[in-house]
Order: sequence, then C-alpha cells, then structure tokens
Amino acid sequence: ELGEEQNIYTTLLSYGLNQKHIKTLIEKYKEKTLHEINKNPYILCKEIHSFSFKKADKVALEMGIEPNNRNRIGEALKYCLEFSKMGGHCYLPIIYLYPLVSNVVDLKLNLSEMEEIYLKNKYKKQCSILRNNKEYTININDLKECIYRYKTSKTLNEKESNMYYLYSLKDSEFENAINFLKLEGDIVYENDNVYLTDVYRSEIDFANCIKKLNKYRKIYSRELVEKVLDEICLENGYK
Repeated sequence: ELGEEQNIYTTLLSYGLNQKHIKTLIEKYKEKTLHEINKNPYILCKEIHSFSFKKADKVALEMGIEPNNRNRIGEALKYCLEFSKMGGHCYLPIIYLYPLVSNVVDLKLNLSEMEEIYLKNKYKKQCSILRNNKEYTININDLKECIYRYKTSKTLNEKESNMYYLYSLKDSEFENAINFLKLEGDIVYENDNVYLTDVYRSEIDFANCIKKLNKYRKIYSRELVEKVLDEICLENGYK
C-alpha cells in the first residue's frame, strides 16, 4: 500500500501537482487515484479548487490525451461558459460559443516556434515534432506560408489565425461534446443558446419570482420589489 501511494505521489508530482493536491485526491480515490485521473484528467478541476481548466489541460496533454478527446472539449466548453458567467452572461449563443471553445482547445505554434522549426527543416518537404509526448507532422511549405502571413498581419486576430495549427476543433467534435454534456445534465441547449444547467435553473426560478411579484404589484411598492430582486440576484451570484 505504501509502495502504491509513493507511486501516486511520484507520478502526479511529475505533472506539476503539489503534495496537498495529491493528498486531497488520495483521500477520495484511494488506490484508484491514478486510474481515475488517467480515465479523465479533468476531474482535477472538480476536486481541486485552485486547479483551473488550463492547468488540468496541461496535465492531460502531458499524459498523452488526444487533443480531440470528448472530455477535453466538453470541459473546455464548460470553462468558456463559466468564464462568460463571470462577465454577467447567463448563456452564450452557440455561434459565439464555438469560436471560444476552439480558441481554448486548438493547438498551434507561435512565431518563434514556427521560425525555429522552419530554419532546421527548410530543405525538407515535411518534418515531425514531438509535443506533449505526441508526434505531429509539419508541412514545411505550409509552415513557410504561415510565417509570411503572420509577419504581414496587422491585427492580433489575424496573427492568431495565421499560426500553424497542430490541431483545430472540428464541427462534429464540438457537436459531440454538446450532445454528451446534455446527456450528462451539465448543460441546457435551448433555442440555439447554451446554458450551464445550474444557471438555467436559476434563471427559471428568477422568472417565476418575477411572475409572482407581478401579481402583487398593486400591493407591494417598487422599492420593496427591487430589494427582493436584488436579494435574488445576490443569492444566485449576480451583481
């Protein structure tokens, strides 16, 4: 048992977790800790308060998870909705959510990486690079074109789009993640809008409260109604 626990500590420390994080995981998952993390590294976001999606994603990729893994895309989708909620948005239209998720999960080379690879391989048609224990094939002519377009881009968005993509989110992968999260009860997809389930339920409760208050608008003053609404907003994390 001590040998297994030591193995868990050694493995997870190598992925950047600290001893406090590992202790928390062992207390819940016992000897199955590594098995559960290998099955879905993104449980780190759920089990460790300070562990963001980006930290968990770094661990997941280092563990060899495929960039198009359904759990990865699903967690990225929830991360985007959570981030949007912090900005006061209860939902996101799916046409706006897709590019946000894509920006989070796409894997690309920055300018310095592109130039370094090109200089080492400019007389070849293609080369291979190792990224997060996964091999990617680079087309040198495409890489050269990306470098040129990047350097001649005038805006940050243009530069971003002209990086060399090792992986780019596909429509079908995004749709699969949406359907999976719906089945899991994590999101609600309604009228082309995507909600986190807890936010959607809060919105329904909020609407019902307004309906009830509306029935008694002649009894209660405007000031009292606004006070009640402010309290509801506060309880549900809105300011």
